[in-house]
Amino acid sequence: KVNDLTFSPDDETICFSEIDGNNSYIYTTSAKQGTIVQRISPQNVSDYGPCYSKDGSKIFFTRADGSNYSIWSYNIENYSFANYGHGVNPVPINEEEFLCVRNNSKGNYEIWRVNYVKGTEYIIVSSENQSYTTPSVSPDGKWILMQANTLPDGNKKEENLDIYVVRTDGSGLTQLTYHKGHDCSPVWGKDGKSIYFLSQRGTEKGAYNIWKMDFKLN
Repeated sequence: KVNDLTFSPDDETICFSEIDGNNSYIYTTSAKQGTIVQRISPQNVSDYGPCYSKDGSKIFFTRADGSNYSIWSYNIENYSFANYGHGVNPVPINEEEFLCVRNNSKGNYEIWRVNYVKGTEYIIVSSENQSYTTPSVSPDGKWILMQANTLPDGNKKEENLDIYVVRTDGSGLTQLTYHKGHDCSPVWGKDGKSIYFLSQRGTEKGAYNIWKMDFKLN
C-alpha cells in the first residue's frame, strides 16, 4: 500500500513510502519507466512522508519508533543518513532550512523552523488551544499554508478544521476559511496565487472534494 508520493526537483525520480507488513519503507524509482525500484529505508523501521531538498541532493522523511517520531534525511550522493531530532512532516524552505511539526506540553502541534546547517531552530506558530499541522511553503518562500482546529464560538457548536497562513518569519497569522465543515490539507498552486484544499463544503453527507481559492495577501 503506497502512502506518500513526491517528485524530485528535476521530475526524473519518484519517491514514495509503502507499507510492508508492520513497517513502512521509502523507495525511489524512475518517473519515466518505473521498472526498477530501490528501497532506501533499512530493515525493520517505519519511514514515511518523503520530500526532496531544494537541490535534490537529500530526501527528508519522518521515522516512527513506537510513539516517538523524528526527522531524518538520506543523502543521495553518499548514501548516508542524518537525524535532526523529534518532529514530523519536514518541508524544505531553502538549502539550509526546513519546517516541521512538533507537539508542545499541552499536547497541541506547533510549526517549527529548523536550520540544519547552523543547528538553530525556533517556533513559527504555536497556541495553547490550537494545533497547526500540514505546513506548505509558497513558491516564493514567503508564506506558509497550514490547517488548524478552529475553536467553537457563538456560531459553532464543535471545533473544526480551517486553513491558515503565516509568513515564514512567523508574522501575519491569518485565517483564510471559516466554513462550518472541515477545510484541510492545503497546498499551493505553482504560481503562488491560488490554493487547493480538501473540504466538506457542498456535500450533504460531509464527503470531501477538492476546492480552489485565490490568494491575494502581500
